[in-house]
Amino acid sequence: MRQFIYAVIFFIFAFAVTDSIWARSDNAKFSINLFQEGLPVADAEILISSDQPIRADARFIDSSATSYIWRASDGAPITTNANGSIAGRLPPGNYQVRIRTLKNQLFEFDLPLRPAEDVQILVTFYPDDRSPLLNIESSEAGILAGAESPISAVELVGEGTISAQVVSAETQKPVKDVQIFISGLNQRLRTDEQGRVQINVPVGKYSVSLLHAAYNSQTRDDVEIDKDELTELSFSLTPAGVELAEYVVLEPHLAGTLTAVIEEQKTSAEVATIMSAEQFSRSGDSDVASALRRASGLTLVGGQFVFIRGLGERFSSTLVNGAAIPSPDPTRRVVPLDLFPTSVLESVLVQKTYSPDRPGEFAGGTIELRTRGIPDEFFFNLNAQIGVIDGSTFAKSLSYKGGDLDFLGFDDGTRAIPDSIADVTAGGARIDTKTIFNPKGLTPAELERLGEDLSDNWDVKQKSGTPNGNIQASMGDVFELGDFRAGYIAAAGWRSEFRNQNEINRAFISTNREDNALTKIQEFNLRRSMQEIQLNGYFAADIEYKDNHRLFTKNMFLRQSIDEARIAQGFTDTELTDIRRTRLRFFSNQLLMHQFGGSHVFDWAKNLKVDWLYTNATADREEPKMRDYRFDQISPGGDAFAFSRRSDSNQTLFADLKDKDQSWRTDVKLPIEFSPDYKFSVESGFITQNKSRVSSIQRFTYIPVGPDARNPAILALPSLESILQPAYIGPNGFQIRDTTRPTDSFTATQDLFSYYGKLDANFFETLRISGGLRWEDNNQRVETFQSVANMNAPIVSKINRIDMLPSVSATWSISEKQQFRTGFSQTISRPDFRELSPAPFTDQNTNQETIGNPDLKQTAITSYDARWEYYLSPNETVLAGFFWKDLTLPIEVVAVPGNAGLLTFQNADKARVYGAEFELIKNLGFIHPRLEHFTIGGNYTWSTSSVQLNEQNLQAQTTSNRPLQGHSRHIINFQLGYDNPQWGTQATLLYNVASQRIESVGLLGAPDKFEQPFNQLDFVLSQNVNKWLSMRLTMRNLMDDKFVVKQGDEVTREFRRGREFALGVRINF
Repeated sequence: MRQFIYAVIFFIFAFAVTDSIWARSDNAKFSINLFQEGLPVADAEILISSDQPIRADARFIDSSATSYIWRASDGAPITTNANGSIAGRLPPGNYQVRIRTLKNQLFEFDLPLRPAEDVQILVTFYPDDRSPLLNIESSEAGILAGAESPISAVELVGEGTISAQVVSAETQKPVKDVQIFISGLNQRLRTDEQGRVQINVPVGKYSVSLLHAAYNSQTRDDVEIDKDELTELSFSLTPAGVELAEYVVLEPHLAGTLTAVIEEQKTSAEVATIMSAEQFSRSGDSDVASALRRASGLTLVGGQFVFIRGLGERFSSTLVNGAAIPSPDPTRRVVPLDLFPTSVLESVLVQKTYSPDRPGEFAGGTIELRTRGIPDEFFFNLNAQIGVIDGSTFAKSLSYKGGDLDFLGFDDGTRAIPDSIADVTAGGARIDTKTIFNPKGLTPAELERLGEDLSDNWDVKQKSGTPNGNIQASMGDVFELGDFRAGYIAAAGWRSEFRNQNEINRAFISTNREDNALTKIQEFNLRRSMQEIQLNGYFAADIEYKDNHRLFTKNMFLRQSIDEARIAQGFTDTELTDIRRTRLRFFSNQLLMHQFGGSHVFDWAKNLKVDWLYTNATADREEPKMRDYRFDQISPGGDAFAFSRRSDSNQTLFADLKDKDQSWRTDVKLPIEFSPDYKFSVESGFITQNKSRVSSIQRFTYIPVGPDARNPAILALPSLESILQPAYIGPNGFQIRDTTRPTDSFTATQDLFSYYGKLDANFFETLRISGGLRWEDNNQRVETFQSVANMNAPIVSKINRIDMLPSVSATWSISEKQQFRTGFSQTISRPDFRELSPAPFTDQNTNQETIGNPDLKQTAITSYDARWEYYLSPNETVLAGFFWKDLTLPIEVVAVPGNAGLLTFQNADKARVYGAEFELIKNLGFIHPRLEHFTIGGNYTWSTSSVQLNEQNLQAQTTSNRPLQGHSRHIINFQLGYDNPQWGTQATLLYNVASQRIESVGLLGAPDKFEQPFNQLDFVLSQNVNKWLSMRLTMRNLMDDKFVVKQGDEVTREFRRGREFALGVRINF
């Protein structure tokens, strides 16, 4: 281990040294940017020549006897791209540059280049006969050259003031170090940390041009300066490498570009991974869960939850625009990430080192979803997609009679609890039989009526699988009203996916033999057909005043419903014959969120910034009328089955959960600059959060009470609808019973108040230190009812605790492109609501009986991080990091000794996880010019973990030394991208795999169950047909790898998901 750390340190410092060596190349760098009327001049031909024989070691050269003409390697002329730019390297010397635009405008100038010089050239063309304006900035001269044109024909008298504010078009945050060119002036101007610059200039008319490596350049002509007057200018820069809306089929707000998120990642004080909307589009991932598995150090478990650096979903938190959100999961506080479509997001931040402005429950990291902002101008787009899945679409599938609104993800009342039963059970009352000891019970006639009302649709039918479909629409606009700017964006979508999944499920126990052999105790062949419907709606509006004050609202509606029919048939060692279980299930997860906030910068208070946010969110989960029933094989090996007489022969369940989260957040930041070499900012804020959760379940079953319910001829009918029909429901047949458990209902609340202080210091633009302290006062309470009528005292579990959580991070800027980060923090992870309740419950996701533990303690986490970052260009990076985490009292799921199948939660003594991450994004043009449209990207994470168990843990667990549950030692992501703006073609090949991880801990001598590596290969191809129409082909899971879980040498679960193909059309206006 020590040698590994030394190797990492040596690797980092070796590159730190070689970076300065690489920078000593004699070749000069240059960039040329062409504009006319504020827009880039694309496809302009640029001819670079030299009359003297310069050494021919540059990339492009074509020589003749009298002059040297510099061209592309294929002999084609050099032309500007869609952003009006070119960039390259040339040997030192004197050059002549000749420019010809598509409008046949000509301009020539001389360009002397010195060794290792970096020159930026900006040429502004005019639609009239005026000569183009030339601005040149040199890293050697440090001033502007050119600008030969007169600044104005008007006689200059006195001076005026120009004050410019520059922000990012995507994030609306100030942009630092933007170079400002003012025609006719030779001052070197750059924006400060607030994106501002101010200068006194002679009275007249000017052209003002902006340049920044990470953003597209911009020019504003005819800026008039009056005597003794202040002229305020506002600029909004779009990220570099993104073509403007006039040239490509993109929404004008340009949200979530790769260049923008790399720039944010670079300037962040913490170690973070940021994924952009551009990356979501390239990968074809429609939900956040699928997209995040491509980030370094992240693995997707169960298609819903993300493990960060090997730590389970309980060790991470999810925020939306900086605010916590509730979860519709009945047994977890973590929201399922497959609920969020990528279509409403600008970017996703995965913060891997802690900062005091984040919630204290932080171990693996914090996932922040950033929703879309308002556009720069009006847009409307419509997306439609149709797809198929191998083995599902048009294949034989299972179905049952549902409601007329199932295609929208809503039940129309078909599955609702009958009014008669709802009236009887109102207020928590039970359905009980009338007896001498229970005179208020129901008579047989009343029970018969309730039983007949509940029994309707039971049978599974065959049908052909339907194609998948997806429709998304969005529009937005912006309005300028003097000093005010207002805008909106609205989006809505519907998605349908149908899938068949045929599984093999097995269970084994240990034989306690020396050869560690396992005995099979059950095996089932499972057929599942699932229809998933997603609805989403989003609306946001902003109003801004002079770039200093902003009010906004963001509102989101998400709904996911799954309609499933399944049949499992096989054997279990507790039965003499095979059994067949059928389940009909419809459930929905829904999230409704409203946010109102503001951002204010007060110039009179030294640029004091105040941000505030109010969030009100409600998550709902509804599961109306889940039906589960069983048929038993009549004779061994036969084909005939009969309705089971066992106690678990049938169950009808109604479940409902409502989780609310309301929070207020305020953050204050004051920048302090003692000198250009010493810059500080003081930050503070508070968050008050109130959460509540109410969950209830009602269960009913039919029991045999009369001769009809024991008649073999009736029980052997193949249709349960023929068995549980009115003729056989009553005193002579089956009778309804209320089997709701006393602990099926619970309420929970959490009141959390937090405040923090943070200091961010920057020394000589080289060393940045950021750190602070967070204080959290948590009051958590869970009440599990002991009886449905709540006549007995509920079981109450509480946590009241105050925590102080420190953190510090440091960033060393080795060079303009290279930096090294370190971080340290102490954080916590609290038990979930249901984990604290001693009442048993059924985990709806795993279908396993689980009991909470009121003695659980919260987990303490100490984290150390280091990362080296090299930014080759605005959209190219090389990253290498190391992390170490010590966990005290980590919470894990274990089996209860002596209770077969019953799980609980326990604190282990300690756990440790450490590892390294590597990430690369690189264009392949450096290999050969013909590869300039190709980009490779990928990441690799290696980590190891171990758990130190105590005697209580080892009462049932087999392994005393094992990794953390769900931890993968290796995670690999790779992608190869092709992007040709001239053709409008974009293609991406993506690969993802994670090594084996413990799915569940082995018990009573049986080994741990390991989910095996799953290899996924996807391909996405997009083609712009014209300015308003584009098409996309998506192919997913091309390898169709098998999902396998193994216990020792035995397979306990296996299935294939099938290959997916989809064709989409996008229309933009």
